[in-house]
Amino acid sequence: MLALAALVSVPALADSCSVPGSLPATRMIQVDCQVDGPVTGYVLALSWSPAFCDSAAGQRDSNDFQCRDNQFRWVVHGLWPQNFDARGERCSQPRHCQATLVDAGTVRDNLCIMPGVQLIQGEWQKHGSCAFDAPADYFSEIQQLWQRIQRPPLESLAQGGGIRSAAIKQAFMALNPGLRSDDMLVQAGKKNRFNEIFICLDKQGQFRRCNGNGVPDHVVLQLVQ
Repeated sequence: MLALAALVSVPALADSCSVPGSLPATRMIQVDCQVDGPVTGYVLALSWSPAFCDSAAGQRDSNDFQCRDNQFRWVVHGLWPQNFDARGERCSQPRHCQATLVDAGTVRDNLCIMPGVQLIQGEWQKHGSCAFDAPADYFSEIQQLWQRIQRPPLESLAQGGGIRSAAIKQAFMALNPGLRSDDMLVQAGKKNRFNEIFICLDKQGQFRRCNGNGVPDHVVLQLVQ
């Protein structure tokens, strides 16, 4: 517990975000499968940006805003409406319920927490459209969760470039009363790198137990800084 107490007092490396005067227009994404099913809760996916920027995808010119023009630690990957009673097949969750574009103002207002024009469009079209009437409603909910759910500075927990899955969860629990280990799923990418954490919520936005499997608590992951 002493390590977690120290964590709260150690500031995270400062993020920096500057939105340019002109942005590319949003465009529709390709529909993989459509599922207009019941929504019983949500998953908030928070990504560790240094890991993404160190990947092949992060090196693409299309991700310059996130990975070269600005500096981020935690960013929002998405807020995903869930049917927690559904089976785990790929197309079992609500997806692609409306085919509409996100307006430029909403894109601009959210780029510093979800740093990609097409990421914003894709998350609305693929996920948000299944639970919200309009993009502004969806991203307003994301903004509220971003303000409410505190995110730990993982750099202070890394030892020799590694971090245990359990330590990531414990750091979140230390900053967010009521959050339990079973309410989160830690995700890893290539080369055993920590890349995301999923936080599960009920329809009222309260923490709830996740379905599915994440990285087991004992596993040590690589932390890109």
